[in-house]
Amino acid sequence: FPEVDIVANATDLPFKDNSIDGAVSESLFEHVPDAGRVASEMTRVVKKGGFIYVSAPFIHPYHASPDDFNRWTISGLKHMFPDLEIIKTGVRSGPWSAFLMFLAYSLGVLFSFGSRRVAPFLAHVFMLVLGPLKYLDYFFTNIPGSEAVAAHLYIFGKKK
Repeated sequence: FPEVDIVANATDLPFKDNSIDGAVSESLFEHVPDAGRVASEMTRVVKKGGFIYVSAPFIHPYHASPDDFNRWTISGLKHMFPDLEIIKTGVRSGPWSAFLMFLAYSLGVLFSFGSRRVAPFLAHVFMLVLGPLKYLDYFFTNIPGSEAVAAHLYIFGKKK
């Protein structure tokens, strides 16, 4: 894309140690085989006092892009960043989003009649149709315990 300035491997970022004010990872960790290395690289390049935000799926169907390796809990994400003072954790996409995705993916598989090519396409069609259900997350995201059944979770912290 024209606005992209740098393309790099997340396990070997082309920045000096402690040189960046902040780093963001939005739904990346499940797609890399060594998420721990990515977390270390993010921590390495962020300045002391800088910020790191990471969101990752917790309850989410398999989705290769090009592959899909892991799911994360809040405690798992915190464990990946021992050098962060955690400021906030929470639900990025709630229980209704998780339900919607599993329902759409299940219907995609069912109505694809065994075609691995057709199933993801149909899942996206069903997500368009069922999509309005995700707005119910606004009522459930802040309820204590909703992180136990959420689609995506996040952590936000400051480098010690």
